[in-house]
Amino acid sequence: GCAKQLAKQLDAIVVMVVNNLADPHARVRWAAVNTIGQMCTDFGPELQRGYHAQLMPALVRAMQDSSARVQGHSASAVINFCEHADQAVLEPYLEPTLGQLLALLQ
Repeated sequence: GCAKQLAKQLDAIVVMVVNNLADPHARVRWAAVNTIGQMCTDFGPELQRGYHAQLMPALVRAMQDSSARVQGHSASAVINFCEHADQAVLEPYLEPTLGQLLALLQ
């Protein structure tokens, strides 16, 4: 169905969604984070394997957003990402991700 059609366009979708994380409006940034989290669930683990280099750094940056709602939702999206990711995919991002999560808790 729909997932098969969207899967064919993941390159363009990921670029568009990640670009929206830089939008001036917090609601757009929150929606972009929400989309990433949902995509991690719907397209995992292929999404994690193919797009980790774009998504994980973007989520870590989003956890530093000026909006607390975007920050918190980014942490939730990281959980969605990790649920379907292999250890080898996650390992390079552990230090910056855990560091940013710790900063949010302080």
